[in-house]
Amino acid sequence: MRKLSEALRDPARNSRTNVLLAVLALIVTVGFGTLGLVIDHRQSSAENAPPSPKTPPAAEAVVEGWQRVTAGPGVFGNANLEQLADVVFADGTYVAVGAHDYTPSIWTATNPTRWSRLSRVAQSPNASPAIIWSVAFSSGQWVAVGEQAHHASVWTSTDAVTWRLAPNDASAFGTASEMSAMWSVTRFAGAWYASGDFAPGGRSAQVAAVWRSANARNWTRVPVGPEATRVPGDMPVMVHLAASSGRLVGVGSNDSLASGTQTCDVWTSTNGTAWQAGRPVDGSF
Repeated sequence: MRKLSEALRDPARNSRTNVLLAVLALIVTVGFGTLGLVIDHRQSSAENAPPSPKTPPAAEAVVEGWQRVTAGPGVFGNANLEQLADVVFADGTYVAVGAHDYTPSIWTATNPTRWSRLSRVAQSPNASPAIIWSVAFSSGQWVAVGEQAHHASVWTSTDAVTWRLAPNDASAFGTASEMSAMWSVTRFAGAWYASGDFAPGGRSAQVAAVWRSANARNWTRVPVGPEATRVPGDMPVMVHLAASSGRLVGVGSNDSLASGTQTCDVWTSTNGTAWQAGRPVDGSF
């Protein structure tokens, strides 16, 4: 208190104090003003600044480029008729089917770049030409379908190496004067189904056909049913089958001898027995 009272009573000291206080107040005012300008500038810059670019998503790997598998003449090539028609992978093995030198042929591989052709696939006597068009696998069994000398044929195997030819049943595959071919095979609702064509009086009378088998050895032909839209000279064929949990769908085409045109065809079935012909509306395909 004594020092304070002495300072108040000293005019010179009091004047110096007032000057110091004024200078301090000015410094504080300028400092806060400068700080406010800095804050306003930062806020304005943040509001007007362009949005920062987002990190682009990781690029997905794109598989490009195919390599043609080469093999020796004993596997592919050097034959009058050499054709691969279908392939499936199951039970650790690739199985491809087709024809080699007018005979039914099967190729196998565990590595899809290294194939071997089975030395012999069962064939009916004097049944040439022959080809296997389709192959499928289910419940430990391989089933392949095709034709021999223009008659539908079926081969079965449990190891993809030894194949048995199913009995040639004329009631299912046609008599000597009839023609048939199986183009596709699949498993549906506990049975095997094959599709193709059947010509009771030669190709000009060809109709789409479906076959059914419980064991892939004994087959019956399932009538697809008459189609009101067919005219003489139509030759429909059910080329491929697809199965879902509750439906079979067959697709193919119709060659018309009358008009010289080829159109798309679709068939459906919910039980494999009753089929509905679903020729697409013109313009939908």
